[in-house]
Amino acid sequence: MAVQFKYDQAVKRLEEILRDIESDGQDVDSLVDRLKEAKDLIKKCREKLFNVEAELKKISEDEGD
Repeated sequence: MAVQFKYDQAVKRLEEILRDIESDGQDVDSLVDRLKEAKDLIKKCREKLFNVEAELKKISEDEGD
């Protein structure tokens, strides 16, 4: 069963990653892993926002009929 993407959870995770990066206790390998995860989360968030915007536009257009 696929896990459903939750925008709010992704934003919270991005905030955690940012706090981790801002702390000076990161080793290089861990930093690279966190940056890769952040990049993936940002991509998914952008896709989610794009899809929501398209859906809202469609709903708005449907109401105009």
